[in-house]
Amino acid sequence: AEMAAEKESKMKMVQIVNGVPPWLYWLTYFFQFMCLAFCACILWTGVFLGTIAFDCGPLLVFIPLILSHIQVFAIGVIVCAVANKMQDAVGMANIMQLLALIPLVLFNLASKLPPGMNRSQRWCATHPAFH
Repeated sequence: AEMAAEKESKMKMVQIVNGVPPWLYWLTYFFQFMCLAFCACILWTGVFLGTIAFDCGPLLVFIPLILSHIQVFAIGVIVCAVANKMQDAVGMANIMQLLALIPLVLFNLASKLPPGMNRSQRWCATHPAFH
């Protein structure tokens, strides 16, 4: 939303007219976003390792999280390039985020559970620590 707001206020054009190369403009947004994403990923890695992913290595948890944040940034750049107003950009970004959930829903539908068994019961039944 911040990129779209800056585009709407024409600050991007002012910066480019004043000599800021477009690659540097996008690179600064990327680094700002990645600094915030890195902190969030460290926090979520700790949460996941302490709860559901205690048998995994920290990098196996951290890398997918940071890659998903890079994907979100790429979606933001695409939306910013297409949308002219901030309201349009927010709506398009929300739709694109929902579209990213479709493969997860389809995967969950494809992995049928036996009747009467929920996911935690299946996990406990297959996890070696509970045998």
